[in-house]
Amino acid sequence: MSSNRDFILREAFGQYLEYGYDGVSISVLQDSTQLGRATLYYYFTNKENLFREVINEYVIKLELSFLEKLGEKALNIPQLIQIHTERIDGIIALIRKVNPKLRFTNYLSLILHAYAHDEAFKSFFDETRVRILDAWKQAIRKSISEGDLEEERDTEKLAILFSGLNECTQWEKTAEECVASDCTFIKNCHQLYEVIKKKEK
Repeated sequence: MSSNRDFILREAFGQYLEYGYDGVSISVLQDSTQLGRATLYYYFTNKENLFREVINEYVIKLELSFLEKLGEKALNIPQLIQIHTERIDGIIALIRKVNPKLRFTNYLSLILHAYAHDEAFKSFFDETRVRILDAWKQAIRKSISEGDLEEERDTEKLAILFSGLNECTQWEKTAEECVASDCTFIKNCHQLYEVIKKKEK
């Protein structure tokens, strides 16, 4: 990636994160990057193309790395929670680079805009959610086979419960608040695991 292209993507990500897609024009990006309009259009054909590349660089690549870790080996519940922790740490690091006072809702807004306006991203996002749910099912089965959970546990319901803990549990926090609180989603996952795991006799 050329340094100019990389720089434009970083600046655009920060602007989109802070002001949303509709709040960022090519003129705003010119001011932010101190680059001419011709330079911006040399690397990106239009605003939509630039936004798509920002999503690819700062959302999709992060998710692909996360999905790759899910498929590396059979994971039990604590191992899957750890991979989720690393994923959230990666998102927090991205937000902190832009502005630690921004909220997770800023990042979620980018995802929602891409989901609503880009069919390819919508398909990717939906497939990712299915793969995450499947990973929870596999992790629950693995924990059962290792003797950490009772065999009669309902894998389907537990997987839905674990994956559902991520819905709006940390999005209202700033990056700094997430770091300070150790992320509500991760805490909830640990607490649920403690509740369902087999008790020592």
